Order: sequence, then C-alpha cells, then structure tokens
Amino acid sequence: MGASGSGKSTLMRALSGQLQPSQGEVLLNGQSLYADVEHLKRFVSYIPQDDAFDDHLTIEENMSFAAAIRSPASLAARPRAAHRGQAHRTRPQRAPR
Repeated sequence: MGASGSGKSTLMRALSGQLQPSQGEVLLNGQSLYADVEHLKRFVSYIPQDDAFDDHLTIEENMSFAAAIRSPASLAARPRAAHRGQAHRTRPQRAPR
C-alpha cells in the first residue's frame, strides 16, 4: 500500500519480469531474473487488482483463467496436472471495503 505515484505498480512490474529496473537486481531463487528473463518469468505471476477475481470461480479456476489470457498459445495447449478436479471450492477472502 502506498500513495498514488509512489511506485507500487512499477515495483510489481519489475518483480514479475515485465520491466527491467534501471538500478539494482531482482533475484529469483538466487538467480538474476533479468539475466534469463525468458526462462524465469514463467515462474512469476501476479494479479494486480482484487476485482480481477471472479467470485463464481474457484481460486484454481481464477488463476488458470488469468494465466490462459496472459500466456502464449503453446503453454495453453499443455495437459493439465494429474490432480485436476480435486481442487477445493474455496472462494478468495476479501477484505471488507
């Protein structure tokens, strides 16, 4: 949380592989993210707004949808994990407004 224009979105873009910082370094498991950004950015994701969640979907369904609309077509065609269908139908917890 912070004031408008304080750099929250810029920080998140730098941490997620979308914007290389002009100074400093972003490490992912000890590896420089931007030294191999194309390989490592597939391990990083964030949803920028809480209203990006659909209350009618499970958390897994929300995350799968978010990934599908942001991923290359080659990733969307991969088979699902073996545990598919075993997800709990848990709804995301939202803070009171």
